[in-house]
Amino acid sequence: MGGGSRREGWQVSADVAQADVELTITRWGTGAGGVASSPGGISCPAGCAASDPGGTTVTLTATAQPGDIFAGWTGECEEVDPGIGPCTVTMDAARSINAEFQRRVPLNLTVTGNGTVSSSPGSLICTDVCSEEFDQFTLVTLSAVPEPGWQFVAWQGCGSSVNLPTQCSIQVFVETTVD
Repeated sequence: MGGGSRREGWQVSADVAQADVELTITRWGTGAGGVASSPGGISCPAGCAASDPGGTTVTLTATAQPGDIFAGWTGECEEVDPGIGPCTVTMDAARSINAEFQRRVPLNLTVTGNGTVSSSPGSLICTDVCSEEFDQFTLVTLSAVPEPGWQFVAWQGCGSSVNLPTQCSIQVFVETTVD
């Protein structure tokens, strides 16, 4: 029999895979919306967490409810262009990403007489009847400039005068009308 036996044809292999890692989405803000992932697994508002095999690249897409806007991502997004586009993340570790949704509410404005009212922030420039939507809770400053031969008289429906009687500021909570 001799020193030992040798068996031929044996082959040993081992399959190794990266462990699953969790991706958690937190939705916040005054608005409503959802987040979906590709590959699938996340479909907020129903399920805002999923486990994916390590190394998987996941793309998240946010969709706001009508009347609201998607305001952007925060957290561990790798590629976001221009901040509100899809978020791409490589699942090499557990990740946590935030999706912000904001409610938009209209500020309606009526100018009586001859003059212009503008807003800051925003792009409202009004000479008659106008409306612009703002993120809920935005502090808006309105400035009135009467045409030559006219004078500014007063605001109606505006919270408070800022520095000049021709300016007022109002925090937009719900649809608001200022005359």
